[in-house]
Amino acid sequence: MNISRYIAAVAMALLLVGASLTRLSAQITVDQTVTTFDKLSKTIIPFAAPSKPAVTIEPNLEGLFTVEYANGQGQIIVPTPVAMGKYTITLTDGNKKTTVVWKVLASTLTPESLNNLASLHFYYGKRIALRQKLLSGADIPFEQFKIEYQIGSRQSVRNAYAESWDSPYIPAAAKQFSLAVVWRYPPTGEPIVLFEKKATPEQLPPSISSDDIRVTVRSYDPIARTMTVNVEGMAVAPIPMDADELNPNENKAIVGGWRNVEFSDFFIDNGESTSLVISAIKASGGSSAWKADTTTLVVREASATSLSFAITFRNLPPTTPSEWRSVRGTVGLRFTAKSINRKAGISSIAQKQSLTIPLSFTYGATLSANELRKLHTEAHTNALTLFAQKPEIFRGKNALRRLENYRFGGYALYELDSLATKRLREHLITTIPYTPAIAAAEHDCPTSDEIKQKIRAGNIVPQYLMDESPDCETVKQYWELQARVGGIQRMVAVVNMRGGKQELIGVVSTVSSKRPPSQSAPLSLSEELNMPFAAGILEQSDVQNLPTQVVEQNEKTKKPALVQGSIEGTTFKTMGAYIMGNITAGRFKDFTEEVMLFPAVKK
Repeated sequence: MNISRYIAAVAMALLLVGASLTRLSAQITVDQTVTTFDKLSKTIIPFAAPSKPAVTIEPNLEGLFTVEYANGQGQIIVPTPVAMGKYTITLTDGNKKTTVVWKVLASTLTPESLNNLASLHFYYGKRIALRQKLLSGADIPFEQFKIEYQIGSRQSVRNAYAESWDSPYIPAAAKQFSLAVVWRYPPTGEPIVLFEKKATPEQLPPSISSDDIRVTVRSYDPIARTMTVNVEGMAVAPIPMDADELNPNENKAIVGGWRNVEFSDFFIDNGESTSLVISAIKASGGSSAWKADTTTLVVREASATSLSFAITFRNLPPTTPSEWRSVRGTVGLRFTAKSINRKAGISSIAQKQSLTIPLSFTYGATLSANELRKLHTEAHTNALTLFAQKPEIFRGKNALRRLENYRFGGYALYELDSLATKRLREHLITTIPYTPAIAAAEHDCPTSDEIKQKIRAGNIVPQYLMDESPDCETVKQYWELQARVGGIQRMVAVVNMRGGKQELIGVVSTVSSKRPPSQSAPLSLSEELNMPFAAGILEQSDVQNLPTQVVEQNEKTKKPALVQGSIEGTTFKTMGAYIMGNITAGRFKDFTEEVMLFPAVKK
């Protein structure tokens, strides 16, 4: 064969093989899985193929779809809603075939998601918080879902769906709020509403607490055997009522307080929450038979707009002119309260509420202190005998928790000066360390800064700030303790002055020396020492060797500096020596005679 003819034949064969390979390599390209919803009015499934393929859909949708094709690109169009189910689409082009799994879902969410979203309430001054996963395993890109909301008649707002999403605060002017979870079909933009709720916003009921309640005796009639006590300090947490929308970049809640609350139907619940013991204040005194019921314990002077009221005790155990009795326990108070949102023109539901009010006070004893001392000589003698046999009973933090625990022990009381108080207060703050666990809780609580601001301002932390995360409770407890230690106003040394050696028993702290604003007279030291600040009680070992001065290097000047409330210029090395030295020198105010029934005889 001529060489040139051979080369030409080989070249032709190669061209024929190449053309065949090109045709074989052409494939039908289409998404292998398609997911839509049964309310979608028009479904479009695009594909690419070398020529127009034959298309079948099973279960059979013959006549319900069309196939468009041009220039290697095509689309299957189903111009009508399709029932929920699983369909198989087969595309065939000669000897090439491919299949698509088409899942048509019900146009709704899972029952769990629906229940969670349907239970949402829209409240004035509150955000709508969504913490909801969507359609697990639905094979739909997350970004195709939207959250759409509308406040009143304003323009609807569309946000990308997030499993943790918060709306703006709802203003009092909004007469309606609507919220929807929507899937938008990418080829056409058609919206499919999976969940929708429209409602008139409600007003949140008030939250009432008894954390700062004070109970004081107003009057006692030994003949009628009746006593009336004032109950003050019932607290109302800030009530979300409106939205501050002046700054569009910093939407905030506007809150109300006790002036927005209306009370009614006060009564004492004499069930398990009311438990009172009335006993004689003696070393061996027993309890008296008195029972709280609807005739012996009555709420008085409760009004619709006041946070204070009175409780009258009737048929009390009789007392002699020399006798004191203590009342300790709890009273269960029941009432109804509702929030009044004047701007929105609505009120919350009248919600039944309950508080457990702690009581601890004394009544009786119309005699003078000197006369009482004469009458209680036996109790005093018994206490001294017990002190000699078991001195540990009158020592330690448990003994110092209440004045009545050591009042018969014959101790002396001295109020520390401001220098000693500051040093011990600063020391107590160092005993509440800022641990990694606290730091982690602050990081995980989204309202940490707001909680700390409330506490620093001396305000109650509202419950809505706590609901954001379980870690918020840890943040609140830590900073409240810090604030209370920092708020210590008064410290009193308890000293055993008997015998040749004077001995410091401990130091007791009180957070406030003032009554609520409605009462002008300050609390007596006796009252303060019967309800001291528990975290501010220091026993002898806590104080004895505590240095009066702490020196640390200043980070800026790199020079030594006194810190932690150090007492400058003192010659005393320890706080124990400072306290006892100033007592001996007569520099601390002596409250022994005023407070203790049997003050120690100093030798």
